[in-house]
Amino acid sequence: MLFPRSCKKPKLSMKFFCRYLSNKSRITLPYSEKVIMLNSQYNDPYLNLAYENFMYENLNLESHDVLYFWQNSPCVVIGRHQNPWLECDLRYLKEHGIKLARRYSGGGTVYHDLGNLNITFMTSRARYNRKWNLECIAKALSDRWNLDVDLSPRDDVVVDGIFKISGSAAKLGKYSSYHHCTLLCDVDLDRLNRAIMPRMVATSRATQSVSSHVINLKDIEPSLNVNEIITSVARTYMQENEHPKILSMDIFRKNFTEIHKIKNELLTWEWIFGKTSPFTITKSSLLPSGTKVKVDLDIQSGRINNMAILPNFVFENEINKHLRGIRFESDAVSKAIGLCLEKSAGFQDHTMEKDFRDILQNISKIA
Repeated sequence: MLFPRSCKKPKLSMKFFCRYLSNKSRITLPYSEKVIMLNSQYNDPYLNLAYENFMYENLNLESHDVLYFWQNSPCVVIGRHQNPWLECDLRYLKEHGIKLARRYSGGGTVYHDLGNLNITFMTSRARYNRKWNLECIAKALSDRWNLDVDLSPRDDVVVDGIFKISGSAAKLGKYSSYHHCTLLCDVDLDRLNRAIMPRMVATSRATQSVSSHVINLKDIEPSLNVNEIITSVARTYMQENEHPKILSMDIFRKNFTEIHKIKNELLTWEWIFGKTSPFTITKSSLLPSGTKVKVDLDIQSGRINNMAILPNFVFENEINKHLRGIRFESDAVSKAIGLCLEKSAGFQDHTMEKDFRDILQNISKIA
């Protein structure tokens, strides 16, 4: 930037200048309100997560805060750095048509259905205040329904000091941020407990969820409903008593292509499973021959990288030829095991054949 000699150069810090350039390229919504209230009309978890990420990446949050309400059809949502195999029962999800999604924020695994309300508080990084957001929810529930609501040391919203009704996660960027949380209104708790009960144990560096005792708000106050909660939280956040103006996601119809591009990324196997950090699963068993063996499966990027059998098994390399590089999922593993079993037909030693088959069956049970 050039300035006339007679003009004193303004003292702008590099941090301020970078923020100016960043916000200049972002979308400023054409509304005078300081807080834009949005309620998604969709129940698609991938689409709702895509809207959230689009707003985070593209809105000028120096001009507006965004309060985003959304609900999903039955799904399990894991944190960005989590391992789906260790956070939920993948077979149960598949059998019951429950979707699996990986979000962009960190934190633990949550179960969503239409009895759960998700709330996203989106602001500039400078105004990020998770505790204030949660206190806003607690105050809204306390004022409207006279509930005994408080915050735990882990920033969970709890009722009667024991039961968790909300869990949180966040994403913090250089200039933008969001904090989002669940709110258990009338969730199918049986499905919740079953869906997020993992079948396997493994050695992994992935972030693991912390289990808690949960309860539905509807079980405490039967008259409560999601729409009233949305209105109460919005009023408390705005610190106003008037009925808040809440918009739909149609305000982003011009950005339909960009939002669906994000959704399509969230749907990919590479994002949901392939982003998992390396882990190892170990299974011990007693073979028909009486030999005790330990099978280690090394998984990287969601695929089988190597299988090791201790003590050494003569056909380990043969099994690895079929397993190495395939997706660590039941259908792919079963298909590979089937190819391996075809090899067992030529064994002369029936004891070795039984051991071989037993090892393969144990591997198939792991996936």
